Amino acid sequence: MAAMASWRDALPPSAAHDAVDALNARPAFTALVYPNIPQANFNATMPPTFLLVGEKDSVAIGDAVPELFLQLKHAGIPAEMHVLGGLGHGFGIRETSPPHLAIWPMLFVNWLDDRGFLKPLSSRN
Repeated sequence: MAAMASWRDALPPSAAHDAVDALNARPAFTALVYPNIPQANFNATMPPTFLLVGEKDSVAIGDAVPELFLQLKHAGIPAEMHVLGGLGHGFGIRETSPPHLAIWPMLFVNWLDDRGFLKPLSSRN
């Protein structure tokens, strides 16, 4: 769903009822963690994308995420990809996670910060 919301044309409805309806609904960024990836036509207006997958995820996901990274790159969409070794699908966040897995939320926070998404709206470029 996150990928679809990010990559679909996000035109406002033709019959806007109020100011909110007239806003572009495309998110400012996309974070896809072991995603099922829909077909899309990529263009540089799409939001920056953070990708995360386990090395041992299914072929449909594990092979698709690196391919997606390259498609985003070639379309001019800023993207960052992380492949966590030895992990399959559904690794999530747990208190018992080994250090190499437990670091992924910080990788995401660092990516958000580097892109300026953690700054107040008034100070963003």
